[in-house]
Amino acid sequence: MPLSYLARYFVTTHGHRVDVPPLDRERWRAAGMSESVIDRAAEHHERWGGLVLPPSLAYDGGPRCFAADLPTGADGADRFDAGHSRSALPYTFDIGPDGEFGLGCGKFTALHESVEGWIESLALAYYATVEAEKISKMDEPDLDGFEPVEEVRGVADSWWQAGTTLIATHGGLADYYDQPEGKYARVYEGISASGVLSLRASRS
Repeated sequence: MPLSYLARYFVTTHGHRVDVPPLDRERWRAAGMSESVIDRAAEHHERWGGLVLPPSLAYDGGPRCFAADLPTGADGADRFDAGHSRSALPYTFDIGPDGEFGLGCGKFTALHESVEGWIESLALAYYATVEAEKISKMDEPDLDGFEPVEEVRGVADSWWQAGTTLIATHGGLADYYDQPEGKYARVYEGISASGVLSLRASRS
């Protein structure tokens, strides 16, 4: 699915490309990966391979560079690594069987329904950090009256909007480690009305 205007602007302004080697299909076949997974990995590699984006506020910055690779510690062959992490972590960043972007290595926890959702979330975080008059962190935000920001395609992580307030909810690590008390949210208040409306800009 195409990125929103905000995400495209973010990628163009803050992202850059580096060279990555082409996907070695024979290496993947030798590892026992199915052709359908290899095809999905090749598609991911073709579209996102080499893309470097600024670090996220969560997950130790997220992927440093997108590049499809063989999964680490997976109990099945239905997913693959989405990119290289910025530091040594107990989990990897994976693409799930239905294209979800999430945390892998042994088990899998989807953060967003797609890579696009992760990029939309990252773009929103940078946008909200600059535009908000007040930023706070809390464990259990009151989401009554808030609507999900559909662009981020949230699963364990999501964004919510009401008036001039945006809330980013983070449950990925809590779900990955089966520790529901680890869920938290960042609240961005005082964003201008025109700015909030621009988030709904056309994808065309």
